[in-house]
Amino acid sequence: MKKITLFIAALVVGIAINAQVTITHNNSQTIVDGLGLTCQDMGITTDNKFHGVFDLANDFSITNDWLIESVEFGVDETINAPGDAYDVAVNAYTTDSGDPNGTLTLLGGGMITLSSADDLSVVLVPFTTPAVVPAGEVLVIELVVLDDGQTGFRLGATDVASNDDSWLLADACGLPTAATYASIGFGDRWHIMNVIGDDVLGVGDNLSEFVSIYPNPARDVLNIKLPSNIEIISSNLYDISGKDTGVKLVDGTMDTSNLARGVYLINIKTSAGTLTEKVIKQ
Repeated sequence: MKKITLFIAALVVGIAINAQVTITHNNSQTIVDGLGLTCQDMGITTDNKFHGVFDLANDFSITNDWLIESVEFGVDETINAPGDAYDVAVNAYTTDSGDPNGTLTLLGGGMITLSSADDLSVVLVPFTTPAVVPAGEVLVIELVVLDDGQTGFRLGATDVASNDDSWLLADACGLPTAATYASIGFGDRWHIMNVIGDDVLGVGDNLSEFVSIYPNPARDVLNIKLPSNIEIISSNLYDISGKDTGVKLVDGTMDTSNLARGVYLINIKTSAGTLTEKVIKQ
C-alpha cells in the first residue's frame, strides 16, 4: 500500500563566504527526526520531486543576474540503499507562473550520492556548471529522488514555520502535479532547501578593480591582465546556459575565434578571490 510517510527538514541561514550569499526560506536548521514527507510503497521510496520557489527580486532583493554555485538540503535518513549509496539529483529552473507547475526552463544542476552517514545532516551539492538566473526571473529548485526498488530515503524537515511553502510531486501517491505540504494536510512542517550564489555583476567587486578583461566585446582574442602578486588558480569561460566552452587561458589570453556570437561568462578564481563577468563575443 502506497502512503505518505513522515520525515525531516532543515534550514540554512544566510551567510557570507567571500562574496557568496546563501538564500533560504527556512527559519531553523533543526532537523526534527521523523517529521518530513515522502511518498513510499511498503517502506521503499517511490519517484518523488521536492520543490522550493525563490522569487529573487521580491523575497531576497536580488535584482541582477544571479549565479548559482550550489544547493543545500536536509537529510533525515537513507535506509537499505544498495551499497549504502543513493543518488539525488538537483535541478535549477526558472518558472513563468511563480510555482513549480508553470513552464520550467532548465538552467543547470548537480548530483550527490548519499549514504547512511549523511543522516540528520544538511548536505551540499555543487553544480557541475554554474547556472545563471536572469534578472527578474523566479527560481525553482528541484530535488529528484527515484524508486530503485530498495531504498527508503527521507528528506529533512523542520517544525519551525518557513517564509514560503514546501512543494511535493509524487504521482504514486496521487500528486501528479506539485502540491504544497499545507494543501495535502501537512501545514506544520517544511523541508530544508538553500541556494548558494551571488550576483553576476557583484562577484569579486574589489578584485575587479585590479583585473582587466579586454576587449569586450571581443572577436578573436580576450585578454586578462592581473597584477603580478595575484595568482590565477583557475579560469573558465561558460556560455549563457552554463556550459563550459573549453576555452583556456594561456599566457593571459583566451582564443575566442571559434566561439559563436553571443553572451558568455568568464569565471576567474585567484589568490585574491573570485571574479565573474559577462563577455560579449562579436
